[in-house]
Amino acid sequence: MAAEKRGFTRTIVAGLILTIGFAAVVSAQTIEFIDFFGTKGVDVAGVRAALPVKQGDRMPERAERKALKQRVSDAVRASTGHSPTDVALVCCTEHGGWMIYVGLPGTSSAWFQYLKQPVGVAPDASEMVALSKSVDAAGAKLAERGGQAMAEGSREDDSRGYALAADPGIRALQMKMREYALAHEARIVEVLTQSPRDEDRRAAAELLGYARQSAAQVGNLARASRDADDEVRNNAVRALSVLARVKSKYVKSIPAGDFIAMLRSGIWTDRNKAAALLDELTASGDAGLRVRLRAEAMDALTEMAAWQDGGHASFAQSILGRLR
Repeated sequence: MAAEKRGFTRTIVAGLILTIGFAAVVSAQTIEFIDFFGTKGVDVAGVRAALPVKQGDRMPERAERKALKQRVSDAVRASTGHSPTDVALVCCTEHGGWMIYVGLPGTSSAWFQYLKQPVGVAPDASEMVALSKSVDAAGAKLAERGGQAMAEGSREDDSRGYALAADPGIRALQMKMREYALAHEARIVEVLTQSPRDEDRRAAAELLGYARQSAAQVGNLARASRDADDEVRNNAVRALSVLARVKSKYVKSIPAGDFIAMLRSGIWTDRNKAAALLDELTASGDAGLRVRLRAEAMDALTEMAAWQDGGHASFAQSILGRLR
């Protein structure tokens, strides 16, 4: 759900999904790629042939996409005898088209341990949610403009350790998130760790990425990377990736080994963000991390490197290049 709802906004905020190119308007509703993960030991060709949708088909309107996901799930179950671990509808390719990532029940996928859903009482998070939604809304408006304005506006500056879009309106809203995070970090952490509402924790994870760089910030983001909600995890790992990209002095506080298991998760956003983070962390030459990746994640990395979308495949390709 997170990938479908916030695909373009993630392009702006994170730079981890491809920036949409100038041809976006041409094929904005085309399903350009269908790819799989968790494929080891599964007849992928048979599953692909059984799917009710093919590459080149038109993506249904928003109201019909839940039904599409169900039909894909039914086809996978009929073909393999097992339900898919995930069906992710992801926007956008470099041409503005859609991608569908289907998680299969192969041995290259494994259960990823999540935290239990919080049940405590947390501070009111309405302001945090409003800030997060304001960035989403501004990103959606930029996407509607398409073309060169969208391509230029979605460029991202991560040099300060948090994401800032080139688009002035979005950048101003992100600076508001920065101001809020600097003034209310303790409140953000309390919401992130205690709120039973997924929406609150999602906003808190995003805002924590705009707080002061510290070992505590990294620790709380790393903890949130095990949250029960996939979008909370997505936001937390994305923030850690930005810190790793700018070589924050707190990068060594990131428990890199914990994200190897995430590479084998049955959820697409887990794999995508874990690969993006580990791509940054393996660049440091950590020999121990590379040994563990060779031993524990080669099958997952290999299948991810074969994805048709170059942006999503590039993280695994880069990691594999360092492991040879």
